[in-house]
Amino acid sequence: MELDLSTIIETLLLVCCFVAIRLVKPWIKAHTTLEQREALNTAMDTFVDAAEQVFGSGHGQAKLAQVLEWSKSEKIDAGEADVEAAVWRLKKSRTAGNEQCGGTAGGEEAIAGKAVTGVTEAS
Repeated sequence: MELDLSTIIETLLLVCCFVAIRLVKPWIKAHTTLEQREALNTAMDTFVDAAEQVFGSGHGQAKLAQVLEWSKSEKIDAGEADVEAAVWRLKKSRTAGNEQCGGTAGGEEAIAGKAVTGVTEAS
């Protein structure tokens, strides 16, 4: 069985993301209040949803740049992980909405084609 180099790299990146999340999430919770995290999540969710409406399907890099620009203009110190978490929440809410209607989720693309993680999601 031959392993593709891209598969190995993707696996390593996923492991690195998992480790980073396990280290960063407790630090974030220790240095922010629940209200601050909820405000950040709400703002990022709004920016991601707006970027999806403006750019439509595809255009991941443009949507990522726009969301980061909007957050910067609002003086919100957000990074790609915050955007990825908002994309994950948006996709999760759309999937849940489609399942309640008897349909299946279809075709939403992650911003910038990145794997989405729940780094800033309060649990």
